[in-house]
Amino acid sequence: MSHTLESAASTWVTVAAVPGGTLTNARLELHHAAQVANAPAISYLAPAPDDSHTNFGWSPDLPAFVSQRVLLPQVRRFAWRPADFTLLSLDDAGTVFASFGLRGHTLVEAHAWARAQCVAAGADGARYTRRRHYEITPHPVASAAKFAGDPGAGRALSQLWDNASRFLDAVRASNGGASTVRLWPHHFDMGLIITIDDNRSIGAGYTPGDHYYDEPYWYVNPSPRPIVATRPALEGGAHWHEDDFFGAVLPWSTYAASSAQGAALAAYLRSALTGARSLLGA
Repeated sequence: MSHTLESAASTWVTVAAVPGGTLTNARLELHHAAQVANAPAISYLAPAPDDSHTNFGWSPDLPAFVSQRVLLPQVRRFAWRPADFTLLSLDDAGTVFASFGLRGHTLVEAHAWARAQCVAAGADGARYTRRRHYEITPHPVASAAKFAGDPGAGRALSQLWDNASRFLDAVRASNGGASTVRLWPHHFDMGLIITIDDNRSIGAGYTPGDHYYDEPYWYVNPSPRPIVATRPALEGGAHWHEDDFFGAVLPWSTYAASSAQGAALAAYLRSALTGARSLLGA
């Protein structure tokens, strides 16, 4: 594990500090933007029991989060690029077919673009829907406000996601029973599940923030929740979160000022995964 985490650390792109409020607003805007890129999958794909038809994978080449294949007469994938707040329509080869910049535009306009892309690919436009079976954190863009799309915050979040993708790929390569790395549009976290056996698993991932922490953070969650009096030591300034969910959490503010951000994250993941396995008796 150390070799792959160290390799990920060696490719880490240092992320500059961004004011917290600006980062929060950008994160919430992007969460709503992701729902536009997700709408074609909800509209035209058969629902999967685990909701996997709605999730996204990170493409470092674009760089953007890309949807599942939407099986229209002309197959499409839809993506959202955080650095510049842009929606993308891709053909089945992964080539960008069309794009829509969100800055200065509304969700209504964004959905109109996405629907038009589906119709152009041969879909029945009447089936396109903005409805979804879950709720996300409210933001003014959901009530006709225009996207601000702060470039500094978008760039920082994009770099953090790109860095996180490499670390999660390293975790997946080093742990048998690990799932693929995906971003889920409901909770807006990018992560994976390491299955130990039918009764035990470990979730590991990265989120740009939520109602638990108003900043990006990493988590490693053993399941089932262990009932023990002591907690293994964690590296990198991480702590065990025990309110509502149980897991090893590393907030962005803990290592943002470090001159070796990647190394701090590698140390955290190594200690958190080892600690989670210990708590599960694995």
